[in-house]
Amino acid sequence: MVLEPPSCPQCSERPLWKDTSRTTPARPELWHWYCTGCRKRWQPNHQDKLRFTHGARTGADRPGGPPPGAARPGPVQSWGTATS
Repeated sequence: MVLEPPSCPQCSERPLWKDTSRTTPARPELWHWYCTGCRKRWQPNHQDKLRFTHGARTGADRPGGPPPGAARPGPVQSWGTATS
């Protein structure tokens, strides 16, 4: 299953990239969304952290993950805040 990232809340037509430049094996959750268009960084919401921190694992194969067929994250406004 391929997870598609959300679109940029500011540019809307560009997908966000997962920037893992600060991620370490001990801290896999230290990542944020990055837009190549407006060059802003966005903090992912809690649901995005669960879905995208460890790759495409979902549902029964990941403890605490969403059930298979769960709805995509809510509206763009809930994806977090810009971090410059």
